[in-house]
Amino acid sequence: MGTLSLRRWLTWLTAVLLTGGSSLVVVGSSMLSRARQAVATPMSASELLEDGDRRLAAGDVPGALRAYDDALVLDTLDIAPYYRIGVALSYTGDREQATAMFLRVVRQGPGTREEVHRAKAWLIQAGVPLPPEPDAC
Repeated sequence: MGTLSLRRWLTWLTAVLLTGGSSLVVVGSSMLSRARQAVATPMSASELLEDGDRRLAAGDVPGALRAYDDALVLDTLDIAPYYRIGVALSYTGDREQATAMFLRVVRQGPGTREEVHRAKAWLIQAGVPLPPEPDAC
């Protein structure tokens, strides 16, 4: 059995606490659905990224953002979730948040990663100054 992220565990616990027997008291169906999914199908960060990619390709930007956010919870050091969140946010027109995600990718990621190159290209096209390169020691 896989492990649950803290966020998924809290979602599940909230759904359990807010149910009386088998009837739902307060929780909306989407929260209950996410709680059931968290318990029933623990996914790895890479599986969540793939799920987000499928959702984004199908036009489900909110669903993609949820999947990318869940992947980020599982692996905060990987730049892939940040990059994909930036891409999804750019589709929503949220330039400020997309910029923040792409700047994080550029600052945090190694220059050899494709996500870094694409984030830099997006920032340049958007007219956002790139952060300075780290000094070589």
